Amino acid sequence: MLVVVYVETVPEHLRGYLDRYLNEVRSSIFVGSLSGPVAERLWRVIDERAGAGDAFMVTPTGEEIGYRIAHRDDGVWQMKDHGGWPLPTRRRMSNNDTR
Repeated sequence: MLVVVYVETVPEHLRGYLDRYLNEVRSSIFVGSLSGPVAERLWRVIDERAGAGDAFMVTPTGEEIGYRIAHRDDGVWQMKDHGGWPLPTRRRMSNNDTR
């Protein structure tokens, strides 16, 4: 299955790990073809090793829109369902939040 991964401000060793499985077609955008179990394992590794960084993984599904977006919760962005379409939106920050 086709897999697209986007990472931002992650450690270099994670980028090196992604290079083993996917091609970096642009800075921070990785694309490749993986089996379902390998893609799931790759996502777990990304989530564990990304530190304070952000990451998305897009994989195909049998649902109406045809894909699923896995997103690492970085505290700033969240995935919201808008009529069946997943859209990343910025979280509202409180007055005490310095991000």
